[in-house]
Amino acid sequence: MTNPVDLLTPDTRERAIAFQTAAQAAGLAFNMGRTRVTCAAQGMSTAPVMVNGIPLKRAPGCRSWHVWGRAFDVTLQNATPERYAELGALGKSMGLAWGGDFATNFDPIHFQYAPGLSTQILCPDPAKCEETVAAYEHGLPPPPPSPPSSDGAAASFLAFAAGAIGGFLLTRRMV
Repeated sequence: MTNPVDLLTPDTRERAIAFQTAAQAAGLAFNMGRTRVTCAAQGMSTAPVMVNGIPLKRAPGCRSWHVWGRAFDVTLQNATPERYAELGALGKSMGLAWGGDFATNFDPIHFQYAPGLSTQILCPDPAKCEETVAAYEHGLPPPPPSPPSSDGAAASFLAFAAGAIGGFLLTRRMV
């Protein structure tokens, strides 16, 4: 059976292992849970789920760093909201983003490492998740975004940003 941490990108895996070691030393031991998932699996989990009595809303498809191998969920031993906050502070001190700080999609079990990257730019169209992730992994340009939505200005900006910045970001593809 594959260790979940082995599914992460090399730089994220390195951070996750160091974080788990530091957390254990700080008395905040946790088990590594969900790491990298397929677009289909992420899409199936967009309905809110309950974790420790907290409803968590999942990001769709390639808008989740789990799909890119840059996020992991944890199950904290002797979990309380205060202990998750301590764990979040430790993760942030080590360069991770913590889901407990998310203004939307509050997710205190979630940590990610994606410095300088944006899922909105990498994946302007979540409906093209599999295609976009495959392109990223193989160093190809991302597929073009879908036609503009009713919010034309935002869609036009995303299309421009994906084209202008996408090539640069693709140089940071997974190995």
